[in-house]
Amino acid sequence: MSYTLTSYLAWVRSWSIHPRDVVSDYFFRAHKDTSSLNAWIYVPDMLDEDMLVKAIDLPFAAAPLGLKDNFMTMDMPTTCASRMLDGYIPPYDATAVTLCRDAGFFILGKTNMDEFAMGSSGETSAFGPTKNPLDITKVPWWSSSWSAAAVAADHCLVALGTDTGWSCRQPAAMCGIVWTKPTYGSISRFGIQPMANSLDQVGTLTKTLDDAVLTLNTLIEYDARDMMSLPRTKIICPDRPLSSFRIAVPDFAFNDGVADDIRHDFLTVIDHIRQAWARVDYVSLPSVQQGVAVYYVLCPAEVSSNMARFDGIKYGLRLPLHDQETLHQYMTRVRDSWFWPEVKRRIALWADMLRSENMELYFRHAQAMQEDMKIEVNKILTDYDVILSPTSPEYPWVLGSKSDDPIRMRLADIFTIPANLTWLPAISFPVGYFASSVFPFSCHLMGWAWDEGTLVTVAKHIQWLYWI
Repeated sequence: MSYTLTSYLAWVRSWSIHPRDVVSDYFFRAHKDTSSLNAWIYVPDMLDEDMLVKAIDLPFAAAPLGLKDNFMTMDMPTTCASRMLDGYIPPYDATAVTLCRDAGFFILGKTNMDEFAMGSSGETSAFGPTKNPLDITKVPWWSSSWSAAAVAADHCLVALGTDTGWSCRQPAAMCGIVWTKPTYGSISRFGIQPMANSLDQVGTLTKTLDDAVLTLNTLIEYDARDMMSLPRTKIICPDRPLSSFRIAVPDFAFNDGVADDIRHDFLTVIDHIRQAWARVDYVSLPSVQQGVAVYYVLCPAEVSSNMARFDGIKYGLRLPLHDQETLHQYMTRVRDSWFWPEVKRRIALWADMLRSENMELYFRHAQAMQEDMKIEVNKILTDYDVILSPTSPEYPWVLGSKSDDPIRMRLADIFTIPANLTWLPAISFPVGYFASSVFPFSCHLMGWAWDEGTLVTVAKHIQWLYWI
């Protein structure tokens, strides 16, 4: 039987099912998956009975949870899908992991990911690519795609991931599930291997919007160990009809980079929203349209800095020293041995952004453009409640078909990157099946800081138009 988090809790509270039976079933599914979708890196050989007994009596009654493999877990390996950290077991849990355990989630295991979150289609893990559960010949897209695949394939009820610009929203759209990225600073990132500190955000991959709110409210808690963590209230969804919302649609949602079928499906959604008497206006966001270019200046510099620690001395697997080998030669040999091509390529290319002449030529300019984006988006949001767009400019492609076209894959993030650069909340959610009979069309909403509740309410109204 398939459950959502909400329905699972309802069945448990009515004594219609026993958590042990459900957890055992999902544990078996996760084990079985290792030879099909390749969504999991690590699932324990045996169910932890002590942990299960403790979780059953807590609020979430041992609800099965998957963790992206960049969350520190003291009882499971954390490898970031890299041979550099093969077999590494951290001495502590990430704050988000501790909160999940304390609330009664049962952690099934660690989901696969692009190595150190560096990849464009879910094909660059040292443990092999994952497949889209809706069509195993297609990509599930980006670094958290394994977590999305695990939820979509019903191997767990909820999965946690990290989103730096698109990492979870794109896979959620490709797999037909919900990703909710809260306001920057809402959820502690302590104990999570960062990709780009100023852009990373923890969020939830769930089957429904109600499940997302339940899980996020468990994770929203101030943490002094994360210098960017901020105190805030829990998410509350306003009780308002769709007709009371003002919705802005960026004009670049219809540019040449958007596939014809996506454009057609999005226009269909807009027509139905207007028929529900909601106000929908097209707006110009020229600075936001440059988000991809800004992102690929700011993010690389942070990534290169974060990866410097993995040198086989401070962190990472070591190799035997060669006679008369210099420190530089040793570090080069370690990285060449343990990093896969995509990570090495990005470190080499992106380190160039930290050169003093490029700091002034590109980095400072990109920072100024980021501030312009924040001003522009906040100005639009003074007149509108949300900004609506497609999540992705195209439907999933065949595995391996774009491996030699990284530029096109990066341009596909035009709708998701602005939320990270402006530190605002965003949601990707499935709407319905239109041009594609296999993959649902997914919309993307962005709104005011600390106002995830409005995003959820608008998303629910749009889904109700199509009986999802």
